[in-house]
Amino acid sequence: MANASDVQTILNEGYKKFYNKSLYEMYLGDLQVISNLSKNINALNISGARNKYIAQRKTLLSSKLKDFLFKLALDHATSVSASCKSIVDEDCYLYLSGSEKKKIVSLFNQFSTKFGVTAPPLDASSDTSLSASLTADKVSSIVSLIISKF
Repeated sequence: MANASDVQTILNEGYKKFYNKSLYEMYLGDLQVISNLSKNINALNISGARNKYIAQRKTLLSSKLKDFLFKLALDHATSVSASCKSIVDEDCYLYLSGSEKKKIVSLFNQFSTKFGVTAPPLDASSDTSLSASLTADKVSSIVSLIISKF
């Protein structure tokens, strides 16, 4: 029979894994919102909607893209500075794991390619590469490039 300390450890690790999974799902949800908004803008362009309405949607898309990318940059920078190797280490469950970041970046690059951005804008091959991909200048450039495709 497990003692109270073992049960608490098991519950804490379970909570951390659950929290981390919900964090990952939040990023996937944000990507879905961005994708749906992009499809909406395409449909509006095809239907000949008023330019003012399309411009409002583009502004919203730009804001969503910036929020997503800067949130990813902050998550990445914080997890790297905390030297997170596993989500059960200290407070590392608060950040995406390396494999989760790679999946999110891959999905973002697929989204970008789908809407006409020819080169994948983010590189998650290493922590250094992802940090370089998520600087403020690069994020602004990526957002401008994507918005220009609509």
